[in-house]
Amino acid sequence: MSMKYHIIHHIPSRLFVFFRGSGWYGNYKTWDEASRLTTGYDAENILIKAERTLLELKNASNKQAKQYPWELLLSLMWIAAQNKGKLNIIDFGGALGTAYYQNKIFFDQLERIRWNVVEQPHFVEYGKKKFETDILKFHMSVDDCISQNTEEIQGVLFGSVLQYLESPYDLLSDVLGKKFKYIVITRTGFTKSQSDRITIQKVPKNYYNASYPCWIFSEHKFMNFFNQYGYEPVYYFKDKYQLNLPSEYKGCLFKLKENENDIVTG
Repeated sequence: MSMKYHIIHHIPSRLFVFFRGSGWYGNYKTWDEASRLTTGYDAENILIKAERTLLELKNASNKQAKQYPWELLLSLMWIAAQNKGKLNIIDFGGALGTAYYQNKIFFDQLERIRWNVVEQPHFVEYGKKKFETDILKFHMSVDDCISQNTEEIQGVLFGSVLQYLESPYDLLSDVLGKKFKYIVITRTGFTKSQSDRITIQKVPKNYYNASYPCWIFSEHKFMNFFNQYGYEPVYYFKDKYQLNLPSEYKGCLFKLKENENDIVTG
């Protein structure tokens, strides 16, 4: 561990609110304790930023140079390849459909695609009003999405979302219990520690001015949790995001085990 990480790790958590730079700070006992020291989510600012990003993606020419999320794209196209060129995915916490439009030039080559965003009510209402199409749909919940799909939903994408939920394992229990064939995790912080860590994340001011609680998951605990529900990793990948803590941003493509005897219940 570098000297910088060593110092950050041992500064009392209550002092991290005074740090001006963006990044991840502190090691809090409870989510509520960290919440009291943050500004919280500014729903209006986040919605405005999401719409601006989406419009930029929609208006950009496919021939222009773009930064594609290659590992995510590879995961989704691999899933489509297992299903004869068809992709029907739930994008949990997917804002206004950013990931879909970011990769649309590739998705357009598939036999069929349906992109289902599950989001907070104000995102769903706004998305339905301005951006919904025959392909891009918005839903209030996973159950709502399932009930409105006439074809099998192959998997769920959690793109930088689980770490911002107060009870991420409760949500995962519900989703994994539905036995989707594939789960994709991207842009999520992991530590080699045996325990999860609750931090405060300060967002760069050029994005929007905010701070909020954020989990850094124990990689061992997280992977074992998926195994208990019968999922095995197809492959892992590192994300470009860097944490100022002894942790890494990673992603993983999981597949439901075909042999029921391999599933460990717990």
